[in-house]
Amino acid sequence: MARISICTLGCKVNQYEAEMAAQQARAAGHEIVEFGEPADIQIVHTCSITKAAVRDGRQALRHAQHLNPQSTVIATGCAARTDAEDLLPSPDVTLVEDLAQAVALEAEGIVPIPAPGVAAVISEIEQAGRQRRTRALLKIHDGCYFRCSFCIVPNARPVESSKPLEEALEEARTYVAQGHKEIVLTGVRITGYRPEKYLRRGLVELIKRLGDIDGLLRVRLTSLYPSEVGTELLAAMASTANACPHLHLALQSGDDDVLRRMKRHYTSAKFEEVVLQARELLPDVAITTDVISGFPGETEEAFENTRALMERVAFSRGHCFTYSPRKGTPGAEMPGQVPVEIARERTRELIRLTSSTGRQYRFKYVGTIQKVIVEQQKGSGELSGLTDRYVEVLFSGDAALRGELVDVRITGLTSAGLKGELAGDRVSQS
Repeated sequence: MARISICTLGCKVNQYEAEMAAQQARAAGHEIVEFGEPADIQIVHTCSITKAAVRDGRQALRHAQHLNPQSTVIATGCAARTDAEDLLPSPDVTLVEDLAQAVALEAEGIVPIPAPGVAAVISEIEQAGRQRRTRALLKIHDGCYFRCSFCIVPNARPVESSKPLEEALEEARTYVAQGHKEIVLTGVRITGYRPEKYLRRGLVELIKRLGDIDGLLRVRLTSLYPSEVGTELLAAMASTANACPHLHLALQSGDDDVLRRMKRHYTSAKFEEVVLQARELLPDVAITTDVISGFPGETEEAFENTRALMERVAFSRGHCFTYSPRKGTPGAEMPGQVPVEIARERTRELIRLTSSTGRQYRFKYVGTIQKVIVEQQKGSGELSGLTDRYVEVLFSGDAALRGELVDVRITGLTSAGLKGELAGDRVSQS
């Protein structure tokens, strides 16, 4: 059997896939070691979202060759599907698009590992160290048939698929039995979750059913496509006690002309309508976002429309990016490319804006008691964890509290979160 290491780049979907593949390899008798340790097989599970992501994958593959020159080095993942020529640093790197195949390498070549099934794979999680985070990832959806003009992902994952609802619930129960108190639903576009029987109601039904699992204190959703967030989904979150009041809605632009050029299926007015409805149904909901500055055709007026919308919405947090032309996407060939320095200055302005609105959002929690799941130790005696609204809290406490839900009295702000102190030094029970 082989010693295998896996280096994972990119999104939560990639993280989930790498964790499950590692467990599948263990179930077949392989040994999983940390990337950089001596290994027979080194796998880099790549990302292709930007040119920089492809470059990072190439550098990781080159590093793997340097670490263990006699090993088999394999490139898998999105960049292996979309950018093979740019990704591979040498002919000595093997390209295997599917990660599950890559972990099945034997001495005579690639052979499939018999799939032990999700329950058998997950049964080894605790012993093998899967999900070192306190939050467990649960991938429910893959693929995307939307063709946003800046995005390469549909080229890498063009076929949509949804995990059967009962299988998702089984996986969630297993994580809870192993001590996880929070589950993060992830996928390429989870609002596209369409399991058989439930179809468009799939995500609504899954949230409701997850609410019935004893011991599961939080269910968190990853990025949501704005036009697919409707009243039924928001109402399900509002009526389900463990559904986190946090929505990550990818705005991308607040200008309708730019949104059309991006091939986003909503208008700025529709986006604001979703936000207003969310705030009606989910009091004090945290709204976070992604925004791209400098997309082709973004005029000063268009940028101002984006800035003004962001100011009105007052996001609790925002990821603001400068547009980078991505080979293989329509956006890269569009006229009206914005000079990079102008685009970067626009990005800086939006970062300043979201920093301000985020600070205003967090300030209202000073003096309150918040429930925090302890995630990690930061420095001597300092712990960090998240509120249900996805705000990081720093406070002093014993490292033995990791993974526990505790009450923290908020005493002030940090640069991007909150700070506080244990309230009564007790573990919360709900």
